[in-house]
Amino acid sequence: MPRPRVFVTQPIAESALARLRAVADVAVNPDGSRVLDKAKLIEAVKRCDILISLLHDTIDAEVLSSNPDLKAVSSMNITPDRIDLAAATMRGIPVTNIPAIVTDATADLAFGLLLAVARNIARGDQLFRSGIYPGSQSNHLAGAAVTGGTLGLVGFGRIGQAMARRARRAKARARGEWKSLRWPSRFARSQRVRASLPCRSRRARRRRLPDTLGTRLLG
Repeated sequence: MPRPRVFVTQPIAESALARLRAVADVAVNPDGSRVLDKAKLIEAVKRCDILISLLHDTIDAEVLSSNPDLKAVSSMNITPDRIDLAAATMRGIPVTNIPAIVTDATADLAFGLLLAVARNIARGDQLFRSGIYPGSQSNHLAGAAVTGGTLGLVGFGRIGQAMARRARRAKARARGEWKSLRWPSRFARSQRVRASLPCRSRRARRRRLPDTLGTRLLG
């Protein structure tokens, strides 16, 4: 029985590729610096049985129809919102996705960015690399304290709640909001505001985001 042919749109962990190669012939797009363009994606799909797509790959009806023998699409995304599920269903192509395994990693990065903005870490790095050091007694890069402050969380799902847990460990208060759009009153006392909204909702809600709160989103 011939081994299935698998195409992966960008490099993934070698341990995962080793498991795949044990049961299939695997081809990987070696360029992990950019999303594979549609023409190249279609050409690859024509030569595979199973497609493994990443977060920003768009798998629409044209891509799915490029190979009548495509057996499955495996998305490395929690919500396969860039895959045309209706077109896949019509062609009898199963689509799989991953569980929510990056919640803590995303919250770590978000909290790290919050600290970097509050304490001018990136600005300090730029100054030091350019040979400017204002001195340890200077308040030029002091920034603002996170400890004891209030963090407003717009979107209180998995990632928002993970951010709240990190805020509590930093002795900061967290105010979370999920469904309500009463942002100005809800977060009036927040020194920092972080938005964790689904991509489609974010565009719709950003149009209703007050200017003052939009400024706080960036620190």
